[in-house]
Amino acid sequence: MAKTVGALLLAGGSSSRMGRSKALLPYEDGTFLSHAASALDFCEEKLLSVGETAYSLPDWEIVRDETPGKGPMGGICSALRCCRSDALLVLACDLPWFPRRLAEYLVSFSDSGWKAWVMRSRDGCLQPLCGVYTRDCLPIMEQMLAEGNGRMADLLERAEAHVLEAAYTGFPDQVFWNINTPQEYRKLTAPPVVAICGVKNSGKTTLCEKLAAAYTQRGLRIGFCKHDGHAFMPDVAGTDSFRVRAAGAMPVV
Repeated sequence: MAKTVGALLLAGGSSSRMGRSKALLPYEDGTFLSHAASALDFCEEKLLSVGETAYSLPDWEIVRDETPGKGPMGGICSALRCCRSDALLVLACDLPWFPRRLAEYLVSFSDSGWKAWVMRSRDGCLQPLCGVYTRDCLPIMEQMLAEGNGRMADLLERAEAHVLEAAYTGFPDQVFWNINTPQEYRKLTAPPVVAICGVKNSGKTTLCEKLAAAYTQRGLRIGFCKHDGHAFMPDVAGTDSFRVRAAGAMPVV
C-alpha cells in the first residue's frame, strides 16, 4: 500500500555569510521560503520546521526543532514524531530552482517500501534535503541524535536509503543548487541579458520583435537596448527601437 506523504520545509536559521536568514531573502514575488512552499503545496499535510527564529506560512503548521544545533536531522526527527503522514518529503528552503514536478516525482515512489529515498546529482553528491523519510527512520534518528551524531550521510547509510539518480531523469543539477553567499544571491536576482548580433539585414530586429512579444505574453517585463554607430532619431515609426517597443519592450534605449 502506498504511504501517505506530507511535506516538511526546513526554514533554517540565520546565515553568517549572508548576514541574515536565507529563508526571508526576497525572491521573485515573495521570499525563498514562500517559493519553496509553493513547490510543495500539493501535499495534504504541510509542516514548517523552525528553530529559534520565528517563521510562518499560511496553511503551514509550525514544528519546533526539539534538538537545536544538530543540523537538519533534528528538525526532521521532530516532525516525524508529530506528523499524521506515513512519510515526509523534506526540502530545504534555499533551493531557488527546485521545481514542483521534482517534488511530485519523489512522492510517486510512496509505494516502494523503502525507508527513505533521496536524489543524487550528476556530480555524485547525495542530496539528503531533497528526499523522503518514513516513520521507520524515526528510531534511527533518535538513536543517532542521542549519540550526538547529526550527520545526514550516516542516516542515509543506516536507513539503507534508496538513491534516485538525477542522471536518469530530465532534472538538471541546477535544481539542487543552493545560495550561500551574497555574490551568488546577486547573480540569482540580476536580470538576464540576451545579446543579438549579426550582419545588416539578417533579421535582428524581427527576431527582437518576436522575442519581446513572446516574453511579454508570458508576463515578463523586458527592456531593449539598441546600439547604433551613426546619428539617428529614436522612436520614429518604422525604426528598430519603435518596432521593438511596440512589441512590448519598455524601456527602450
